[in-house]
This record gives sequence, structure tokens and C-alpha cells, in this order.
Amino acid sequence: MNSSARLILGAARPTWSICALTLCLLFPCANCQEAHAAEPTRAADGFWHYEGKHLTLITDIEPHPALAELTVVFDQAVPLWAEYFQVDVATLRNWHLTGHLMSVEARFRNGGYLPDDLPPFLHGYQRGTEFWFREQASDYYRRHLMLHEGTHGFMHQVLHSQGPGWYMEGVAELLATHEWADRQLRLNHLPERKELVPDWGRIRILRDAYASGKTRTLREVMATTTREFQAVEGYAWSWAAAAFLDAQPQWSAVFRTWSDPRVLSRDAFNEQAWAALQAVGGGSIEEAWQIFLQQVDYGYDIAADAIQYQPSAPPRNLGGNLGWQVDVDPRAGWQATGILLDANRSYHVTTTGRYQIMAGERPWHSEAGGITLRYCDGRPLGALLGAVRPSAAASGVETPASSALLSPIELGTEYQLEPSRSGELFVRINERAGQRSDNVGQLTVQVAPSN
Repeated sequence: MNSSARLILGAARPTWSICALTLCLLFPCANCQEAHAAEPTRAADGFWHYEGKHLTLITDIEPHPALAELTVVFDQAVPLWAEYFQVDVATLRNWHLTGHLMSVEARFRNGGYLPDDLPPFLHGYQRGTEFWFREQASDYYRRHLMLHEGTHGFMHQVLHSQGPGWYMEGVAELLATHEWADRQLRLNHLPERKELVPDWGRIRILRDAYASGKTRTLREVMATTTREFQAVEGYAWSWAAAAFLDAQPQWSAVFRTWSDPRVLSRDAFNEQAWAALQAVGGGSIEEAWQIFLQQVDYGYDIAADAIQYQPSAPPRNLGGNLGWQVDVDPRAGWQATGILLDANRSYHVTTTGRYQIMAGERPWHSEAGGITLRYCDGRPLGALLGAVRPSAAASGVETPASSALLSPIELGTEYQLEPSRSGELFVRINERAGQRSDNVGQLTVQVAPSN
């Protein structure tokens, strides 16, 4: 959590899409020699002090290796924050924060390290050049909270920026979700397995909400109040919004502009932000958001699962009653085919082709009927799914939560399709997005009118 009440919306600036930033790739000279953990010193008041280049860490916890690494992690995060926000890292040579890792809060208050005028906070709080965070049961979540508050400090002190709660907390969550392996830090990293991020829990909150029908629209997330950040659910939804917008190819460039300072009210920020997202066009952002919530999981590849609202190539008209033919990429998410179907007409859909899936494990070879020995979301793994998505003009009362893409049919190798509404056929194979990138092969779908 952060303390500033100023709100901003940024003007456009050059942006780029990255899912994770790796220090050894961006700044190789920074890691030519091994980064050494700080040796703690104990002050006369009994608190332990760890000194890093960009962080002084003060704690009441007895020294152990995971604590000594925190200043190393923070120092590696600084050039990654600089790269993400497009700040010249040379200007940060003397930038420094002081963090307080608290096991017993009363010790810090009695020792003069915890000001009386700080508001109540859940796990962490940042103000000025200082931040406070509570001790956690896992090394991962302790680092996560430090990086979260460090992101706030960077945005306030370096960028002089701020925004409504969902944006500021969402970006802090985005850049605190990390991997720390072989003493190398990656930020903006969606973990492959929940065991790698103990105590984080954001994905479980989202999946439970979706399963119970208590999901939120993107606009509802943008209206999150400050009070909602007294519970972890506020952070989960804000992380989801930031992760979605940051990784979606259509909207990431817009999202990346919002850290530039311009003072606005919360409502004005949200209205201008929403207008900028809508101006991109080419698809429904709320529909894409609902697909994201339906599919989000550990290892989820948000960018790879983006809806392709425009077909990669026009469908091939076979002439006569033979209909149309289109190729399907087994690596992509929902793909527009360009094949328009009329309501209450019957179409014969046949699919040919063979493709390899799950190359990372024992390779499986599949056809459009899928692999009945393994299932994904209640259907054979690798099966061809389809949905007829009404156009905006024909959708009537269509809402993002009732998108046809959320309730696909299993086309398999052969299917008799009778759409209840006119629209365009969309297709994808039935496999988690995080597992599709290494798929090899191609399907060919033919759609012919039956009458």
C-alpha cells in the first residue's frame, strides 16, 4: 500500500511488450561478479541493519541467509524497474530507500521506527523514502512484499507518479511477482506452479471467484475503493487487471503510458484510461478480460492466449456447396476464421490434420477429436473447440459475461453446427495457454452448408 493521494494519467511515450525482465540480459555488467549478501550490523537499540546500494533494511529478526539476500534482490530490482518504466539507470546511482521488516510491531513503534501517524495496513506500507512490511512465513512472500513496496517507492520518488488504488497496487503487484533463482531476479513473472510462490494466493482467489459466479468486470476492478485493500482480495483483482493489460498485445502499449505524472481525480483517471483502451478497437476488452479470468492459472501465457479478432488469412472459398476452408494454429488462443454463419442454418464442419502437443513432457500426437486419455476442462486434451461469436450489430443483449467464447462446443473431427445467432466462427484447441507454445502441426477446418 502507498500513501500518496495524487492521481495521474500519462501522455503517450514509446513502449514495448515484455513478460519478464532479466537483469543478466539487460545489464550484463551489473552481474559480471557475484552479488554478495549484506553482512548485518547490530545497532545499540538491538535492531539489525543490512546495507545495500539502494536499500537499508532494518529488522528485529535474528540474521539468517534469506534476510541477507534481501538487499541483493532489491539492488537487482532497481535496473529492472528502470527498464520497465524507461528511466535512465544512470540517474538512479544515488537513489536509496529504507525498509523496515517487522516481526513484532511494538518494537518498531517503541524504538521510533514506526511513526504514530501511519494508517493501519495489511502487510506493508510505503511513504516518502521509507517503507514497512511484516515478517512472513515464506521467503518468497517476504521478498514479494519488499518488491511491492519498493515499486511504490520507485513510482513515487523517481517517476513522481500516482494513480487510483487498482492501478498503483496492480503495478506494484505486477512488478513484485518474481522469480529468484541462482541469485538472478526476474520481475513480472507469472509462476509455473503454486509451490513456487507460497502464501501469494492471487490466482486461487480469482479462480474461486470465477467458479462461484462472483467475478468482476474490468470496470468494476477499476472502481476498487481504498478500503478494499484492507483484504488480500483487493490486491488479487488489481494484480489481475495489471497483468492482463500489461501482457495483452492490443492494450499493453496504452497501459504502459499511465505512469507519467498528470494530476487527476480517480474518476477522471479511470474515464480517460477507459477511453484510451476503447480507442484501440479491434475487439471487446471486457470479453477478453472474461476469457482471461476463465483461463488464468499458474503458468498461464496471457499474450499467447489473446483473442485474435482478425483472421490470419481470409477463408478459402471452395465454391458451390463445398463451403469454406481455413487453417488453425494449434499454438494460439481463440482465432477468428472469417467464416460468417447464419442463424438457424445447418453447417457441416469437418476438421483434418495432426499436431503434436505437450512437447515438454512425453509428446502426444493429436487430431481434432483430442486425446481421450487426458482431459482439460472436462474435454479431451487437444480437441478442437468452436464458438459462433455474434457481431456487435447482431449481438443484441450480448454481454462480456455471456460471450459465446466462454461456452464453446466441441467440434472434434466432424460436427453438425446449427447456430442460434448469426456470427463468425472462432476456433481453438483445448489446451492450457501456458502449454501451447511448443505445439507443432496444423489443422484444416472446412465448413459447408447442409441445406
